[in-house]
Amino acid sequence: METPTESKIPQKKSNILEAFKLTCPLTGELMENPVTAVDRFSYEEKAIRQRFQQGDFTSPTTRKALPIPENMPEPILAKNHILKQAIEYFKAEFAKLGINPEDADQAWLDQELHIFDFKQQLLNQCCHHLPTKAEPSDHKKLSSTGSALRTMKIVPPSIPQVLVAESKETEVKTVFNPQDLMRQAVAYYHLGQFSKSLPLLLQAAKLRQPGVYSILANIYSRGGGGVAQDQAKANLYSVFITYMDTPTFRMLEKDAKNPGILESLTAAHFRLNLPLNEPLQDYPSALVKYGKERCSAAEAWSYFKQAAQQSFTPAYYEIGMCYLKGTGTHQDIHGAIQFLQSAAEKGHILAILQLAEIYENGYKDKFDEIVPDMQLAIKHYTQAAELGSEVAQLRLCKLYCWGDKGQKSNIPLAMYWGFQGFAQGDVECQFMLGGCYRMPSPYKNTDKADYLQEQALHKGSTIAINSLELSCYKPENPDVTKSISLLNTFAKTYPEKSQQAQIASRALNLLAINPEFAQIIASVASAAPVGLPHSEEHQQSPDLALIEDEKNKRALNYIPNVDWATCPISLQLMRSPLINFYGQTFDSPALEKWLGTGNWTCPKTRKPLSDEMLITDLSLKGALAFLTVLTALQQQAVIVKTLETQVQKTQKNISEEKKAGCSLIPIPNKNTTRAATPSPVILASQSSKKSQGDDLSDSLSKEKPEKTSLSLPSRNS
Repeated sequence: METPTESKIPQKKSNILEAFKLTCPLTGELMENPVTAVDRFSYEEKAIRQRFQQGDFTSPTTRKALPIPENMPEPILAKNHILKQAIEYFKAEFAKLGINPEDADQAWLDQELHIFDFKQQLLNQCCHHLPTKAEPSDHKKLSSTGSALRTMKIVPPSIPQVLVAESKETEVKTVFNPQDLMRQAVAYYHLGQFSKSLPLLLQAAKLRQPGVYSILANIYSRGGGGVAQDQAKANLYSVFITYMDTPTFRMLEKDAKNPGILESLTAAHFRLNLPLNEPLQDYPSALVKYGKERCSAAEAWSYFKQAAQQSFTPAYYEIGMCYLKGTGTHQDIHGAIQFLQSAAEKGHILAILQLAEIYENGYKDKFDEIVPDMQLAIKHYTQAAELGSEVAQLRLCKLYCWGDKGQKSNIPLAMYWGFQGFAQGDVECQFMLGGCYRMPSPYKNTDKADYLQEQALHKGSTIAINSLELSCYKPENPDVTKSISLLNTFAKTYPEKSQQAQIASRALNLLAINPEFAQIIASVASAAPVGLPHSEEHQQSPDLALIEDEKNKRALNYIPNVDWATCPISLQLMRSPLINFYGQTFDSPALEKWLGTGNWTCPKTRKPLSDEMLITDLSLKGALAFLTVLTALQQQAVIVKTLETQVQKTQKNISEEKKAGCSLIPIPNKNTTRAATPSPVILASQSSKKSQGDDLSDSLSKEKPEKTSLSLPSRNS
């Protein structure tokens, strides 16, 4: 039996070309000779003129009468030459990709699922020789049904049922119900488990579930939870929201049962600064969001309790934090732990991390004290790391690499968690992974260590910048001036309030106390920022292939400045195109500036021009947005090809190694090349007794020029 919610979903197949206004509203086909009417919409010239010949002078889109100028038999239609060029461009480019333009969104989602699988396979290949768990140990377990829960009459949230069948690579195989699929994805999203939510959301988007693009945009904008922050993808999904989600959203905005619509409604209310109202007041996610961002501490406490009474897991975390900090209620560390533990048992990542921090550092106030317990801290860090928290992965990598706080150093386990964070794009994990390659162990490989840490410095790793500061004090630094110049570059090129700029500025201020360093700082202060270090291309191994994927991903921010999309006045990509009655198109800001100087003529034809002769070109605006989709698909094809080739190549190498029975310890290819001049941030590492890994590195160094290495910062730093 069809549910009321499902009956409201339009049954007509969605067409992305129609959503981006590239098809004629009369024929439903891609336009070949488009003309633009004063209603701001474009039509196939033959179809609209045939409509006029039948005596119908109303807009096919708005149903309002189109004005007819004096001495003319019909409304004015401007021939849209630029839109015609855009459509022809799209046809040619999509043909090269082998994609039907009507299926552009589906092709993107399919490829995203493939990339998700390929990256997981690549990560598994990186870690196939590493342990995944520490030695088992008994951990005490706290009850989540303590007095605080009973007093507030709150029922602990139930664990969401698994509504999809997943393969080992987390590819969604079977969908039981689109709405249930969306509900499961939203549940993972609220827990912060973005890596589990992402493939479900992509599958829901393929099924045209409303509201899904809003959640995807938010995930990539925030990052974390197993998904790397990617503003380019966030912008792309924002385009999909504008052109594809909005019509369906308006149709279903009163449907409080659809999880995607509720999420979109919550986002819209916050964007428009509206008060909490129906249907949001009974939606726990909205209650928590209003409590966090709009209310006083006492009001927030009330909202959190209402949401918790609906068994909403994030509300448990918020109540635990209120107890921990004493905001809106009395301070109670034991009540805080009980609520945090309840949320942690259901997989809430922030709750797990907070518990790990409490047990690692301990807690003490006037009335209570929690003594540090590294076993429990490690347990919670591991739980959060397994759910995709790059914060926990970095902490575990540091603990096992350096052997901090009584933990025994375990380089293979440190490398495992470093790989997990690095695969998510965390530059700090990338730097620490390079440090693991530098530590004495059978995995020691200074070549990979240099490459990974140089790239981490280039991406703005704060640990790398701190190490750069420490390198200035080391007598073996070959070029202190270069190191200080790099610090000056970070202080100038990164945003003033960014962490990288603040660390670099602080380092320069500390160095300036030394007269010798002060002279160098003064000499480089007025100089142009030096280029950040780059390494030459390596013959790819699985770990270095992840860096190549990052390079391709950053290319999504680039939109080609094609001829048809360029304003003739500003020579820049158009954002708000205007077309005049002569069929000439310009960008709105550039044309307004032209007219503001008193030039009331068309910049191209030099014919008289007035405000009444300018029309906002909605179809060309849609074409410019569709150019973003095309560019993303082109870059995505490069990423898929790169990852697919690397997965196949590495799998073949692993199979051959297993067949030959040789060691699976990662060793760089002898043909690997490096930059002839090492970066000044690369310093000589301390000499130690040679292990098996040292012998391997020595055998490689005979074929390469001698180089220095970036030393890992001390534990106290």
